[in-house]
Amino acid sequence: MKTAIITSACAGMLLAGTALAGVHGTHWGYAGHEAPEFWGDLSHDYAVCKTGRNQAPIDIANLTESELSPIVFQYNSVPLSIVNNGHTIQVNYAAGSSVTIDGHTYNLLQFHFHTPSENTVQGRSYPMEAHLVHGDEAGNLAVVSRSEGRRVGK
Repeated sequence: MKTAIITSACAGMLLAGTALAGVHGTHWGYAGHEAPEFWGDLSHDYAVCKTGRNQAPIDIANLTESELSPIVFQYNSVPLSIVNNGHTIQVNYAAGSSVTIDGHTYNLLQFHFHTPSENTVQGRSYPMEAHLVHGDEAGNLAVVSRSEGRRVGK
């Protein structure tokens, strides 16, 4: 069984526009007219999904081994708030936990799950994917993602 850990310093406006606000606005999905290729047309808030280059979902197709600085996790026990945002169960975190990536600190805002996985590795999805969503004071996001289970497809 293989797992993939995906780290991204920029997540899609879908997370910033709906999940972080805790309010389910414009409907989006993974199939039909609400599929990822149409997200940029669903709402002005999602325009970066059409023009951006670093938002989910992504297919990690060409793997390259490299020496990266380790992510430093500093998670603490804090009050949690559980929300059903219409797409997933989301757990909002109170202040007090963070990750440091290349010397830059991002505070843990929330985590949520996708089933099946939102992202793919070489065209294959996983039964479940967890996203730990972090943000800095400037509004930049860092999402640490982990997919688990046997890969499905191709």
